[in-house]
Amino acid sequence: MRVRFNPEEIHLFTDSNPIEGAELVGRPGKHAREVRYFDRTRARALDRVLDTLRNPARVLPAKTPRAVCVYGPPQSGSPRMCVVVGPESAGGCWYVRTAYGVSAEDFAKALRVAAGKGARWPP
Repeated sequence: MRVRFNPEEIHLFTDSNPIEGAELVGRPGKHAREVRYFDRTRARALDRVLDTLRNPARVLPAKTPRAVCVYGPPQSGSPRMCVVVGPESAGGCWYVRTAYGVSAEDFAKALRVAAGKGARWPP
């Protein structure tokens, strides 16, 4: 399995909600008008992205066509990680679109919404 982190995918370490004193981060490329706020909590969670992809607890379809939400196991003292990955158009590589912490309540809701809809990971 190969995964890629594209430079324009800044959602991994930023948030759309204003954060007091946070640096503004502009998204490069065709979405250059999108400006987000650097989020230390999300940036520190980047270390968990690859582990989540290697050891998924649940995999559900994402809103984006052909993409999947890979949920990691519950974490002691921090939220469960969700990594959204989508297939590259060619080459069998997957790209990481975003990653974020998920509360127990939001995880339960995702399971209810996706009831009966599984997704495969790794492909």
